[in-house]
Amino acid sequence: MSFNKVLWKGKDFTIEYLKTSISINSFVGCYLGCEYCILYSLEFPSKPLKIMDEEDAVMQLLAHKYFTFGLTPISINNKSDPLLKEVKDSTFKIMKVLERERVTNPIYLISKLELTDEDIDFLDSLKLNVYVFYSFSGLGNHLEKVSTRYQEYRIKKLSHARNIKKIHYWRPLIVGENDDETTIRHMLEVVSSVFDVSIVSGLRVNEKVKKAFDRLNISVPFNNYTIKHKYVEKEVFERVRQIRDEICPDYPLFRHTSCLTSYWAGTPDFNHHDRKKINCTIFNCPNQSVCATRKKPSTDLIDKLLSRIGKENEYEIREDHVMFKGVMSQEDLSFLNLNMGFKALSEKKAPTASESVIEVE
Repeated sequence: MSFNKVLWKGKDFTIEYLKTSISINSFVGCYLGCEYCILYSLEFPSKPLKIMDEEDAVMQLLAHKYFTFGLTPISINNKSDPLLKEVKDSTFKIMKVLERERVTNPIYLISKLELTDEDIDFLDSLKLNVYVFYSFSGLGNHLEKVSTRYQEYRIKKLSHARNIKKIHYWRPLIVGENDDETTIRHMLEVVSSVFDVSIVSGLRVNEKVKKAFDRLNISVPFNNYTIKHKYVEKEVFERVRQIRDEICPDYPLFRHTSCLTSYWAGTPDFNHHDRKKINCTIFNCPNQSVCATRKKPSTDLIDKLLSRIGKENEYEIREDHVMFKGVMSQEDLSFLNLNMGFKALSEKKAPTASESVIEVE
């Protein structure tokens, strides 16, 4: 039975191509109340709201012009938390439909909530390429309601998982809050025995997040860069690396999700973070040699991809990127980055539905 689509404030958030993955959402809204959440700006409801039937959402995804079977990473219900009690059944229904359709793409679940033993067994049983990202950064209850003690308890349950990929999402690292040596050392001792890798990331700050931190008397950087990007001081990264090298030298650390996904696929980073070498050297990324094999795309490939998304932009193939003339959307560029295997830039960039709100708040 078809489910009537529900728009939130006049916008359809069912499918949205982010920089790293296509987001598929049957729900929007969350009540966890993390002070650093950039999605606050979208003013989603505090009680999760169902916006789409699971079957219809997956069919919409598979037919989407930006979706490439076997390639495009998929994030499920990241406009909520996919493991909220009101949302989890829907998240798992989406995964069962994806399994039925024999989808081999990376499937991202990003959460800070508990997976029960039964949930882990279910995910392990799926014939899907499942990436479970557990967001855990050791922040206090003044910044997030989910306590550190609860999170550490939940982490231990993941130890018996065998088929899913287990990623510790170490975000956000905030100067003065969770960047001291004691906290970093404890974090690495806890996660390195359970997870396959950690992704280390920072804080993205728009006006709404800045006001939340001002209310808490916490100073955070607020400028044109941090409005668009997650930021961490370089010395914090260096401290994390030094402690990792001391206590668990074989435990991999990555800067970006696309770096990790590409490493496991054995391909160059599809978001091309290796164009800034510090992303590769800060944790000695194990995929550096693979990224160095990147090749320029042919004009035939570029023309074919442009035709697929209904674009006729002129372009110039340069040494480390393709420059497209005129306006391209962030979704266009994300699609081209992945499918060309080469960096896509445009003279002007139109933001996604979410970014059009987040960046101006």
